[in-house]
Amino acid sequence: MAKSNQNGVVGSVAGAEDGLLFIRGMEDNSLQRYLDTYDGRIQGYKSTAGDMFTNVTMKISFPNCMNENNANLWAFFIAKAAHPTCAKPRIKVVPQEAGLAAYVTWPIWNTCKYMESKNKNGSNTDF
Repeated sequence: MAKSNQNGVVGSVAGAEDGLLFIRGMEDNSLQRYLDTYDGRIQGYKSTAGDMFTNVTMKISFPNCMNENNANLWAFFIAKAAHPTCAKPRIKVVPQEAGLAAYVTWPIWNTCKYMESKNKNGSNTDF
């Protein structure tokens, strides 16, 4: 089967600067598609600094949504599309004048976590 289908693979190769901007552009487009699909609007952020991490809260409004379960699920997808570091977000959905608002909260660690693998020779830096 592989012999009969010998199509080449086309993909872009970019350096660090151009590659980062290209991928960030793709992530921004993905976020915009989520916002358009669910009719969501990011209304603002609040950050609360702590000793080990900073809590970030993002407010997303869904003016045409009246189902709290849908708003909860949509807020999760939007938060993950907007912020890849958003691990284990806590979501609270509240009514507002028009539709619902979701408050998504997650921690961002203040310091980098350093870990080493448990391989036999100690530190392996091969990629």
